[in-house]
Amino acid sequence: MMHLSRYIHVLNPGELVEPQIREGIIRDPLKLQSFLQNYKWSSYLDFLGQGNYPSLLNKEIISGYFNSVGEYKNFSLSWKNGNFDLISEISLD
Repeated sequence: MMHLSRYIHVLNPGELVEPQIREGIIRDPLKLQSFLQNYKWSSYLDFLGQGNYPSLLNKEIISGYFNSVGEYKNFSLSWKNGNFDLISEISLD
């Protein structure tokens, strides 16, 4: 579930500003982070504590894996160091 959340919140919308993100090529990490923190069509902001769609989701399942919002943010942005292969078989391209 953690890796799927990272896919949904970072890899999927991240392709809009970094087309080669799935290959591990990020030309401007700060631009990517800024985009993700301002992208209104994702629940990522809710997981960062900014209340974008609070009435539409239950964050407890994913948030329960982390001790803080900062820990979730660090995890979600560190996907290159994680196990993207774990979800590659279930993700839709």
